[in-house]
Parts: sequence; structure tokens; C-alpha cells
Amino acid sequence: VRPLFSGLRRSISLLVRDVKTYGWNAYLGNIANTASARTDSMLISAFADSANVGYYSLGFLLTWPMATFSRSVSTTLFKDFTRQPRIPAIVIQVNFAWLVVCAAGLISLRKPLVHLLFGAQYTPVIPLILPLAITAVCAGLAQPFNMFMGAKGRGTYLRNTALLMAVLNLSLNVLLIPRYKALGACYATLV
Repeated sequence: VRPLFSGLRRSISLLVRDVKTYGWNAYLGNIANTASARTDSMLISAFADSANVGYYSLGFLLTWPMATFSRSVSTTLFKDFTRQPRIPAIVIQVNFAWLVVCAAGLISLRKPLVHLLFGAQYTPVIPLILPLAITAVCAGLAQPFNMFMGAKGRGTYLRNTALLMAVLNLSLNVLLIPRYKALGACYATLV
């Protein structure tokens, strides 16, 4: 390994410029979105018992791995996205097919799956799976687009989208969770 240090000053100045524009904006949006997304469990525990928080967490546990495939594929394609004018259709088609098959399977098998994995005492998780599975489909479908925007250096766009989602998520959590508990959190997250 023979590292090259020629052009180091120029490379550092480019890195600092990119961090100030794209990186900082994406970071701020990610903080806001993550913080608002975590208010759901806190609000559920404030307006319901801890069992509802557990049911909600188990619903997420069952549905969220669907979007992990989308995230992984999108992350793997990041470098290719920097050179491409648009997201290849095959990426969108395979991602969509994966998410729909997973959601359909999970929704149709939710009752036996919950009973098999957790037991009959966790039946309250079953109605949460439908909105959470649809949420995971939406989140998975967004992954290639978000990664493409990131590859194109659209940090401001990503920040603004994340801030809008954070405000919407927080508002809906405050409106729906006090009345509908864990199911309200599911629908707030879905919207």
C-alpha cells in the first residue's frame, strides 16, 4: 500500500465543502427524522401500559426487516447511482416485487406467525402488522430514491424531506396515540 498525498489540500477543501453542504444537511434531516420517529414509543407508554409498547415493538420487529433488503441494495448501488442519470428500472422492479411478496406473506400469515413465534398471549400484535407492513413497503420503496438523491448530492432536498416527515410524524403521534394507543402509532407512522 502506497498512499498518495499529492493534491491533499485540494481534496481536504472539497471534503470540507461537501460536508458543509450535503453532509450537514443530510445529517440535520436524519437527526430530526430519527428523533420524531422515536416519540411513538414514549407517547404509547404515556397513554397506555407497557404491554402496548411491547406489542408495537414486536410488530416493528416482524415488519421492518422487509425494508432492510431495500436499504442494503440501495447502499450497495450508491457508487453506481453517482454515474447514472436515473435509477435503473430493474432496481425499482426487484425492490417492489420483494416488498410486495414479503408484505403479502406477512399479512396473510400474521396470526399463525405471531402465535408460533410469541404465543397466543401476543394476539394484540396481529392488528398492528397490517399498517406496519404497509409502512415497511413504503419505507422500502423510498430507499433507492433517497440513496439516489444522496448520490447526486441533494442534501438540502433530503434535509427538507426529513424535516417535513419529522413534523408530520410528531404531529400525528400526538393526535393519534392518546386515542388509539399502539394502533394510532402504527397509522401515524404509515402516513
